[in-house]
Amino acid sequence: MIGCNNSVWTRIKAASPMCIQVKCVCHSLALCIQNAAGKLPSNIAFLLCEIPAWFSHSDLRCQNFKSVFNTINPDEDTMPGKTTPLPFDKLSSTRWLVRGKVMNNILANWYELKAYFELSDDPKRYETRYKARLVKEMMQDHKNYLYFQFAVPIVQEFETVNSLFQHTNIDPTILDTELYTHYESLHDRHYHPDGTPKVLDDVDFGCKFTQEVQRYVSQHSENQQILRDVEDLKRRCKDVLEESLSQLKLRMPASRNTFQNLAKLSPTVILNQATRPKFHELPFLHIIANQLLSKTEEQYRKIVFVNWTEKPAFSKHGLVLETEKFWVGVRQNESFRDLANYVLTCLTTPVSNAVVERMFSLVINIKTKPRNPLQLSTLEAIVRIRSDMIVANKCCREFIVTKSMIQLFDSKTLYASTPKASTSKATSTDIGVDQREEGEKDVLSLFL
Repeated sequence: MIGCNNSVWTRIKAASPMCIQVKCVCHSLALCIQNAAGKLPSNIAFLLCEIPAWFSHSDLRCQNFKSVFNTINPDEDTMPGKTTPLPFDKLSSTRWLVRGKVMNNILANWYELKAYFELSDDPKRYETRYKARLVKEMMQDHKNYLYFQFAVPIVQEFETVNSLFQHTNIDPTILDTELYTHYESLHDRHYHPDGTPKVLDDVDFGCKFTQEVQRYVSQHSENQQILRDVEDLKRRCKDVLEESLSQLKLRMPASRNTFQNLAKLSPTVILNQATRPKFHELPFLHIIANQLLSKTEEQYRKIVFVNWTEKPAFSKHGLVLETEKFWVGVRQNESFRDLANYVLTCLTTPVSNAVVERMFSLVINIKTKPRNPLQLSTLEAIVRIRSDMIVANKCCREFIVTKSMIQLFDSKTLYASTPKASTSKATSTDIGVDQREEGEKDVLSLFL
């Protein structure tokens, strides 16, 4: 799709050289942490998959775990925020923010889970008994606990940035800053300011991880094997940091360049005579029509000399520094409308595919197996209604039904449409389904 030779992207680029490639940042960040987590021992991946799966289809196991949990935590007042985490989230490659939740949930309830699997025994099924024994042995190995202490903050840091890019409307300046600080923070943990890698003892593995390692070593200070295991553990954690940095270098530069260019359109940059870029340095100038290029440039020169706080668009609430809202206000001024139209067009650059992915999930929730005969037109109408509710932040209970909609809910309207002609024999049941689908489509069309 996006290869360098004879791909869809190269053909699009050949036909339209001004096109830019914007990869889904959310998907890229999820792949970064997925590949980085692959440097951890396979025990960690096994625990992340098997612990949620153990409780997913058994109410009896959930009740047994709750009993163990309540026995270990009898007084909720002494453990604020400590509540039974069931059901555990399942790990999924298509849910970009679930890995951190699963890991943090297991880490926060490590000792409760450890006690539960030490007590669990299912004599009826050998395979479940074997899995329970494997999980129990892994949780008894304190090194796996230390791996979780190291990995959870890193995964959550990636997912915090990921969640920011899933917003449908966010300032490009914030996105550029977050990508930059996230990369520099990881780089500083592994490298010196001059770019040379730090020795193992100087690497920043995290405060909690360091404290737990020191406690573990102090308890086994005379055991040389434990000390060697800790050194090997630190090297594995260092490999995770290296892989996360290399993945960011591989996947983020193109996206960050796009957001850096869009950040030039921020009002804090445009209205500052010291930092504002030259007009030819602005992004996507090719979208301006040739006959409007000089006029737009003239407006760009003048915008810095206008006191925007006195303009009608900002006189009530003051000058806003959010990029989109600022340029929407500027567009109300006829003298700067061409410049504002250009900037607002630039800001339509997609941040990620999160909205599209949500639409896939919405379609799956609507077109279930029992509703498999649902026609495309009806499905599209339902998706449009639900999407509008989500965008407008409304609940279906707030919807006001009009009189014309109520009048359509009768047998004549719902079943008036004749079924489409077909070469095969249609049964009365098929005709009823087709008529019902056509009637539903007519009713749903009113919602649009």
